[in-house]
Amino acid sequence: MESPRRSTDQRLAQGLLTGHALGDRAARSTAVHALAPGDPRVDIHEQDEPGDYVVASGVARTVGDLVGAAFAAAGIATEGRIVVNDAFVRPPEATPPLGDPSRARRVLGWRAETSFEAMIAEMVEADLRDLRELG
Repeated sequence: MESPRRSTDQRLAQGLLTGHALGDRAARSTAVHALAPGDPRVDIHEQDEPGDYVVASGVARTVGDLVGAAFAAAGIATEGRIVVNDAFVRPPEATPPLGDPSRARRVLGWRAETSFEAMIAEMVEADLRDLRELG
């Protein structure tokens, strides 16, 4: 789960850095907003039968998707700011990290309500707000 408190690279948005090094931009992961309306954690605890539930978007996004959404939310272009550093590239996952929320959907009626782009924009805005407050 992601929240606005998880840091994005706020220094880029403030123009304090001219570039940023990443690993594999094609690496995939899945995320869902931690504070989304309809938080399933309460519903999970209220179930009569114990069970395992995966709370995830069910959609794999790449590092490149995240970078693009974060830069768009900050209103800056990525061109010339992102480089791939081979030291940060790791081997692909044997099993792609993709959460399957089908049981949470079926049993709890839960669905992710915040889009990936909106979630990243909220994280960027929280970071920019923190920077403004620091002066």
